[in-house]
Amino acid sequence: MVKVLVGATGVIGRRHLKHILDESEAGGSASILIIFSDVDATAPELARNYGVPHFRDIDECADAQADGRSLAQAIILATPTHTHVPQARKLLDIGIGILVEKPVAATGESGRELLATSKGNENSVILVGHHRRHNCYVRAIEKEIQEGKLGKIIAVNGVWAMRKSEEYFKVPWRQQAESGGVVRSTLQF
Repeated sequence: MVKVLVGATGVIGRRHLKHILDESEAGGSASILIIFSDVDATAPELARNYGVPHFRDIDECADAQADGRSLAQAIILATPTHTHVPQARKLLDIGIGILVEKPVAATGESGRELLATSKGNENSVILVGHHRRHNCYVRAIEKEIQEGKLGKIIAVNGVWAMRKSEEYFKVPWRQQAESGGVVRSTLQF
């Protein structure tokens, strides 16, 4: 069983929690080990409801992982964009697999720094969560293209419409430039 640490309990973090629980209940190989969030006041209650530990922040989480109190094999960072790089750096040396929600960094420079750091580290793997690529509709179209069913493709123009609730946009960090602002919302594929 892969034990997963979920970082953050906002809209995306809760979606990851749900999918991990669904996978676990279906006899899959993942279970939630710990939740951490330093921006969501409801995280401790959520952790209690799931019956899992809660850490206040990434430092407490990393310390627990380093000294053996947490035995997670993977972490999902669904935290505010501007926190991804410092959090991932902190976790790299611990030897834990890291899934970072997109965008991986708030700036190209910080993204390149993280890439350079990760290339020199053999203990961890970092994956950026481009989940739409695994959407069944996207996969079906990809298969049809590979099988030649659509003929010669000259150009593709795609439109993705996705409704988000008002609650999604009320989170203060989503509006801040340091978190990617509007650009962050356009990175679905």
